[in-house]
Order: sequence, then C-alpha cells, then structure tokens
Amino acid sequence: MSKYESSQTQTYWKNLNDLSGSPEGVQEEFAPGYDAVPTFESPISRRSFMAILSASMAVTAAACRRPDHRLVPAVKGVEYITPGLPNYYTTVFMHKNAAQPILMKVREGRPVKVEGNDMHPVVRGKSGAYTQAELMNLYDPDRIRQTVVGRNSSDKKSGGFSTPSNAITMIAKAINEAKDSGKETRVLMAEHCSPSLDALIKEVETNNPSVKFVTVPSIVADGASIANSALFGIDGEFVPDVSAADVIVSIDNDFLGTDKNSVYHTAKFASKRRPSKDNPVMSKVYVAESTYSLTGSNADIRVKVSPNDYDGFVVALYNAIASAKGMATMSGGAGKYNAHIQKCAHDLVAAGDKSCVLVGPHLSPFANGVGMAINSMLGSIGEGKVFKNVLPMSNAKGNGIDTLRNDLRSGKVDVVLFCDTNAEYNADSDLKNLLSSVKNRFAYSLYDDETANICSIAIPAAHQFESWSDAISFDGTLSIQQPLILPLNEGSLSTGDFVLTLAKAVNPAMFAEVPNFFTYVKTRWMQVVGDDKGWEKALREGFVTSISTTSVGSANTGAINGLKKADAINSKYVVCITPSYGVYDGAYTNNPWMLECPDPITKHVWENVALMSKKTAEGLNVVDNRVINVKVGAASIDLPVMIQPGMEDGLIATTLGWGRYTGNIGKEYGSNAYKLSKTAQSVGYFGAEITDTGNKNVVARTQGYFHYQHAKGTEWDPNADESKYRDIVRDMTFADVQKGNVIKKQEEFAGKEAEGKKHIIPLDLNQGYKYKGHKWGMVIDTSSCTGCNACVIACQSENNISTVGKEQVIRGREMHWIRLDRYYKGEPENPQTVVEAMICQHCENAPCENVCPVAATTHSPEGLNEMTYNRCVGTRYCLNNCPYKVRRFNFLDYRENMYRDKMGNANPSPLQYVFNPEVTVRMRGVMEKCTFCVQRINEAKYHAKDNGHARVPDGDLVTACQQACPADAIYFGNTNDPESKVSKMMNSQRSFLVLEELNVRPSVGYLAKVRNIENEHKAEHHG
Repeated sequence: MSKYESSQTQTYWKNLNDLSGSPEGVQEEFAPGYDAVPTFESPISRRSFMAILSASMAVTAAACRRPDHRLVPAVKGVEYITPGLPNYYTTVFMHKNAAQPILMKVREGRPVKVEGNDMHPVVRGKSGAYTQAELMNLYDPDRIRQTVVGRNSSDKKSGGFSTPSNAITMIAKAINEAKDSGKETRVLMAEHCSPSLDALIKEVETNNPSVKFVTVPSIVADGASIANSALFGIDGEFVPDVSAADVIVSIDNDFLGTDKNSVYHTAKFASKRRPSKDNPVMSKVYVAESTYSLTGSNADIRVKVSPNDYDGFVVALYNAIASAKGMATMSGGAGKYNAHIQKCAHDLVAAGDKSCVLVGPHLSPFANGVGMAINSMLGSIGEGKVFKNVLPMSNAKGNGIDTLRNDLRSGKVDVVLFCDTNAEYNADSDLKNLLSSVKNRFAYSLYDDETANICSIAIPAAHQFESWSDAISFDGTLSIQQPLILPLNEGSLSTGDFVLTLAKAVNPAMFAEVPNFFTYVKTRWMQVVGDDKGWEKALREGFVTSISTTSVGSANTGAINGLKKADAINSKYVVCITPSYGVYDGAYTNNPWMLECPDPITKHVWENVALMSKKTAEGLNVVDNRVINVKVGAASIDLPVMIQPGMEDGLIATTLGWGRYTGNIGKEYGSNAYKLSKTAQSVGYFGAEITDTGNKNVVARTQGYFHYQHAKGTEWDPNADESKYRDIVRDMTFADVQKGNVIKKQEEFAGKEAEGKKHIIPLDLNQGYKYKGHKWGMVIDTSSCTGCNACVIACQSENNISTVGKEQVIRGREMHWIRLDRYYKGEPENPQTVVEAMICQHCENAPCENVCPVAATTHSPEGLNEMTYNRCVGTRYCLNNCPYKVRRFNFLDYRENMYRDKMGNANPSPLQYVFNPEVTVRMRGVMEKCTFCVQRINEAKYHAKDNGHARVPDGDLVTACQQACPADAIYFGNTNDPESKVSKMMNSQRSFLVLEELNVRPSVGYLAKVRNIENEHKAEHHG
C-alpha cells in the first residue's frame, strides 16, 4: 500500500462498536423518550418555542466569549518552514541533453510552481511549456509505485511486487551469469547532459567490459552532428546565438518550436524583434520550409520548398553568396527558387558576420555541411559570433545504434536493461524485433510504459525533482540538481543511484566507499567549488561557471563532398514527421496540461492529425475530420485530416508522441507515427501512400469559434476594402517604425474627442472612477511574442486551471485563461501569421459587471475585474456579454473528476498536491477568468509595505505568464505611474486597444506586429 492510499483511504471512527460495525454502534443522537426536542410531528406552544430560542441564544452568546486562560499549543515545527510562506530552491531539469535551470516554489514541503532560475546566464528566469508541465509529471498517479518482478511477455500485467534491492540483485545475477557464459549486457540510456552520470557510466564500463551503455534517443536526427564532425572535428550540434545576427535564414529548422533549446532561442530571437523609433534595431528572418512551423509563422519572408529540393536549395544559396564574394561555387542547385535566393544572399552578404544560416538537423549531412560552410564564408563562426557554443553530448547516435543492432543480431547480447527509455514504443520495427529476441529484459522507468510491460522486472525511477545529479549547459555553466521532495513512490531511485547500486551489486568491490550518488556528485563538485561554503553557494544559486567551452576552428569545406546527400523521394505523396508541440516525443502523453495545450499553429488538441494543403485534400477527395491511412513501407497509421494554410502541395505532416497504450490519461489518443520511421532517423520526410478510409474523427480545436474579426457577419474577401473588417490585430513594417509612424486609432464613433491624442476618452454618461494608488494594467507585444505556449501552461499551473478532455473541448468548454488567437494574413497558400494573447481585459466599463444579477463580478479600487466565486450562481450572463469571450464556465466538476477512476469511484492520488494553495480551486457552476494573478499582487503589496514603500516598486511584481514568457512580450504594472514600463508601453507608437470602439476601456493594451519587409508589400486583411 502506497503512502497515499494509507493516508487517504482509511476512515475515522468514534468507538469500538463503530469500528466493528455492530448494531450497538448505531444510535440516535437523543435517547428514546426524549421529547424536549420539537419535531414536525409533535407541535409545541409559542411559549415553549420562545423559551428554547432564548436558551439557545444565551448558549451562543456564552460560546462567543474568549477563554479565561491562555492556550499554549504544542507545536512541532520545522525551523526553515513557516506555514503559509513559500521556500524557493534551485535545481535543473534535463530536457533530453538540454539543461533547463529552475527555481522551484515549495509550500510546506511540496513543489507547487516551476520558474526559471533568474540568476542563470542561459535562461535568465524564463521557462518553457515543457519545463512548466514537469510539475504535473511529478505528481502523475500513473508512475510506477512499486517494483514489479516475475512478469512475462505473454501476460504483460503478471508478476508480483518486490523491493528495488531484491530486483537489482536479480538483475546483477543475470548480468554475471551472462558474462560467465561469454555473453554481454547492453544498457539502453536516454539522452542526458549530466557530467557526473557520464563519468559514472564510463567507470562502470571500464570495470565491466561485458557491460556497454548505448544512448538511444527517442528522436534520431544526426545530420548536423555528422556534418560538424567532418567540417570542424566536433561531433555535436552548434547552439547559435541569434541575437548576434541581423539576418537569420532558417532552412527547415524549427529553432523557435521543437528545438530542445527553444527557450533560449526565443529569448535571443525576441530581443531583436521589438523595434522603436528610438531603438531602430530589428533582425530580418527568412524561413524556407515545407510544413507550416512555429518558426515559419514568425518569419518576415517565408518560402515553400519541396522536400526533394533542400540539398539543391542550400547549394544554390551557397553559390549565390560565393559569386557575390568572388569565390568558387559548387555544382548543382535548385534554380526554381532563384528570386528568393538572390534576395536572401544579398542580405546575408550585407550583414556579413552578423548573419547565420540554420539548417534542420533532420536534413541530410550534406545540407548541414553546406549550411555551415556558408556560415564560415560569412564569418559568423567563432568567439563573439553567432556560432560559438556546442550542445553537450549531442554527438551522432546513429553509429552506436547500428553497432547495437549488429550485436543483437550476432546473439552476443543476453541481457538488455532499459534505463528510462521506451524503445518498445519509439524504436523502429527492426530494432524492436531484435530487442524482443533477447532472453533477459529489465526496465528502470518512471512509468509502467510499453517497454516496462515486456520486461520481467520493472523498477520505479525517481523524477528529476526527487533526485540528486548535475547538468551542463552549452555555455559551460554547470548546474546542480537537488531533490525538492522525498520520492513520492517508495523505493524509487534516481538514475545515478540506480546505476551505482547495480554496479555495486554486479561487482561488490566497485564503489565500496561511495554510499550513494549524492556522495559521488558532491565529491566531483568539491573539485570545482573548493569547500563546503562553495558547495552551499552552488546549492543556493544553482550553478557554477568554471567549466570551459569547446573551441571552434576554421571549416574544412573540402569534406563536404564526402557527406551523404538526401535520398530522392519518388512517391506522389510525402509524409513529414516532427516532434509534437504538445507531447514532444511522447514524454508528455500522460500529462493533461500538455494534451490540452493547443498546437500553436493548428490549435488542435488531444491527438495528432494529418495536415495538408487544400489542393492536396481536393486531390485526395477528403475534407477536415476525414480519416486517411498513411502508409510508409509495410507500416501504416490512420489519421484525421486537417487542412492547413501554408503547406507544400503533396505533403502530409504529422507529429510523434501519440498512439500510446499505457497511461490512463493519454492512451489511445492519436496514432503512433514512430511506426512510419526509418532505421536511420525518426523525423524527416518519407515517401508515403495515402488512401481514404471513409471514416470520420472529429478533431478538437480551440480556435474554430470566437470569429469576431468580421464586422456584421461578413465573410472574408481578400480583395475587399479593409474598412469592412475590424482591426483585431495590427501590423506595420520596420520602415514605418523608423519613420515614427503610429498605429491609427479605431474607426470614428460618437463622442470621440481630440483626434490625435494618445489616450482618446469618448464621452460617457458615467463620470468614471479616479483610481488612487495602484491601477493595474498589462501590455502584450505581438511582435516579440512567438506563440510558444509557455504563458498558457504557466497560467494553468499557477491558477489551478482544470483540463476538460477532448469531448468537452469540442463543445467549446476549454478552461484556459489565456487564449493565443492565431490570425492569418495574405493568400492561404503562404500566409503571414500574427499571434494575439487574449485574456480578460479588466475593462473599466466592463459589460460583464452590469449584467451579473448577484454581483459576483465586480470592480476593485485598483482596476481589477474581480470574481467572487461563492456568489456566482452560474447564470453565464457575464460570459454572453463579454465581447472578448474570455470567461470560462465550469460545466462539470473537473476537480473531483481528477480523483475518480473510470468507474466513478474515489481514487486518491498525488494529483491533489499539484494545486497552488494560494488560489481557490473552483467547483461546478462557477465562472472564472484571468485575475491578473491577484494573489501575487497582494503578496507584492505586503512586501512593499514591509519595506516601507507606499506603492509596489515597478518590476517587483510579475504575473505568472510574464515570469515564464521567454520572449519578454508581456509588461505588467501600475499604469498610474508614468515612469513604469507598462505605462511607457501603453504610449508606444505601436500600441492599440482591441475593440476600442466599444468603449469598454480595457486595461490590456497591445503592441502591433512589426515585419521587416519592404513597404511596397501590400498589407492584406487579417482573417
């Protein structure tokens, strides 16, 4: 029985009869014959009633008195914990081999909120959606709770419970027996960036020649590592600093989206995407791609490229630059993109070493090699340039996996240990068949996943938030990983402790003086920090910066011809497989936050789909929600169709991470695209056969309604006069900003005063409220916002926002307080995109407040549109009267449903600990919406008062969305302070209010999207 079951399934009892359930334990509160209590069956006189009433009032009055004696409680407190006040601890989360330093908020011993470490030079306090969502993974009730032994492959759920020490002893015995019989052991590892774990593994391999560790990543894409090894002698991937580039060319490289360092890239990218007349600095971004990616949606100029043309496109770009510089060219090149390539080459040459070309690592080694040769020719490689850092442990993994295949085929491997890897789910069919033939299979895993189900032993892994370890960032910064809570599941071990304990069980003479992995890590760290004071400082700050980075020499361009080119795809249709923006590689498929986090482009949730252009759909004679069969080789999967603007014709795009058959939350949603992968790589482009199944699967989308961009119900006509449409979003060119042009105000309306003033106050019957002290407001910059969803998950974690499931989303009942509205501009074949974060606008003249019959929504003296949950009776009048459609209604009791199994029975689980105790958990029948993080506002005011400030100093208060946002696209503060950042942004030349003509006076402003394009490009309608 786990600690959760033992503490929550037991009931309280009053006496032994009650405990035993005997009839004697069931008695009436008053004994038979006691008739002094009036009942409806025995009426009493008025005199008796008044007597009883007077007596009850006297008793009540007596009960209200203070006790005569002082009460002294018996308190057993923890000296570093003050109930009600949070503690903060640093740690690091490893997203594969990318370090994400963290500052964790802990309440009464349990982690409740993830933030980026604001002192760390890489993240600088920012975090992404995946990092934020790890809190839900920590408390996931579907984690392995106890060690399972004796399971067989024919009955995946068979076996019994044991202890980790017994299981490790059994594994060690199998390893030694294999060694004695001349056989070997292979340990399959997931990607990581821990120097201490890497050192431990090397020691184990040195002392046990029959044991080999093989890194088997869930996503295999070695093109960049192979090319860098040939050109620079560096077997790894560069991490570019795009803030050092004035011109960025991305060739099918989604560095803002699915890249493991997307938080860092987003911050650097956005730093040069918020120009003003006083600071006229802005990068120019070209994107060449076949799908419509998050990076492509943020491009200034986007070019659609056929999957067969990437090698030729990169060569043509190289030749254009080489010709401009008077250097030798290469043979080949795709001529049909010449106009775009010439323009792109011109801008790259003009920018010189302040430019870069980024090629997707899933493309061929040849394309990656030519791309890095272009960067070398431009001078953008080296210290102080765009390319100076290399991602740790990003070496090519393909050769090691090929060696593993050969060893498995030869029969020399008798034991396979899966160390937090799920090869049964994400490996290609050839490797899965080879692994299933091994006699002894054991698993160490966070979940009882597909791989654990085929292993005879499954040992529970500790979450990274429960573990000691370390991680190194690409800039050489070394971070410490410390546990923030004791392991929730009894007997779970960190990866380092598991490897160390197993090594000692195999060979007791090894690590005799090392009791645990904490000791191993600290011993190594003491060589860096020096003494205990240095160690404590490292724990407090979370990192040290004494590790040197890799030096980069000049490129050996002569090695390019030896690199492998992409195989030609001769089929009519091509399938593109990428990681998911929601569940990534499947690591978050059981995480409801990420399952219901809308795709930043398509806005669909809860499954993967087949994205295609309208022309492709017409050729297949299919429409949205029609199920097609996608076949690559002998493998096939079924996917629902979704027509997506900007797609290359003949291309079908889908994502990894779906189609699981384990985990109570995410199993059976979507299809497993890993089945379509080839042995060389799991992402990229593959020839496919497409057939229509005739079935239908309705896809849940969060943006398929709220279509208020068209005035009076008119349909979008690209050739129509733009004045017919409401300007929900605005954009302007970089040239407009440099000239000092300002965004035009909304259309004329009655009572409009003083045209030309920045804040136009229309005539109103209401005199308005004069805010004294604080007046809270927010500004969102649509130019630097990339639509990464970090704010959405941060808000959900901070404010205890429920997930509702696919069926409820289809009904339009999603609960997110932040809605990232995506608008297209231009022709559907290749549109431009604007993302506008829509939240409660906290209107000064709020329509919702006027219609609530019970005053559940009111206005505060500081400008907040507040919700009083216990007053709300669920009329939903406020929702209907909100022009921004940002209010959310609890149609069901989503909170209680979290604790119930599929039969509706109570099912206590660790999920109850994920709630932020500072925010009320709402119930069925209650309306909710953005509160501007009122709990943080109150905390900031308390701190300001303690420090002797009458007002909260600007910058001391940040909302959850603002704190997480890697792009720094959100400004929040006191608009009554003219020197505050938010006030200055409100008066920016790019500022505007959404639906300003309605005169609701929103407290949320927006800054127009800026595009670095020529002014002669005709602006078109946002649709």
